[in-house]
Amino acid sequence: MKVFNLRIIFLFFVSLSFCGDDEKYSFIFGEREVGEKLVQTHSDEISFTLPGIGYVKYVSSFTSVFEFLGTEGEFWKFKATLIDVENNNIVNGIEILDQYAAAMEDNPCYVYVKSSGYDDEVHHIEPVKEEDYYLLEAFESAYMGV
Repeated sequence: MKVFNLRIIFLFFVSLSFCGDDEKYSFIFGEREVGEKLVQTHSDEISFTLPGIGYVKYVSSFTSVFEFLGTEGEFWKFKATLIDVENNNIVNGIEILDQYAAAMEDNPCYVYVKSSGYDDEVHHIEPVKEEDYYLLEAFESAYMGV
């Protein structure tokens, strides 16, 4: 218990030494620059056994690249692209193919986010190419969680 108290006291004094009165820290970001890119890697894995069905496994991973294109009306406009998409979905030893994930790879879409803050959710999505409009629901699922 004494070691735990000493650690807390040590941490307190270290934090005081680095926090002067003339210094201020903020988590508010500056303005976005056109052409700025953000890269995020996402992966999910879930597996379980259902009685009567058997072993079920869903594994997916992908990298999202967001490029800021500027503002359009009251929205921030991003060009979003999924790359390195990998899926491994198995139900009772049978592989389940995800054609939408394969079709979305390297096909960008425009993502519109309300420009009132960084924590705002995606408002709407549009495919870049007209022939990719059939992927709209897949884009919404990937970027909006619909």
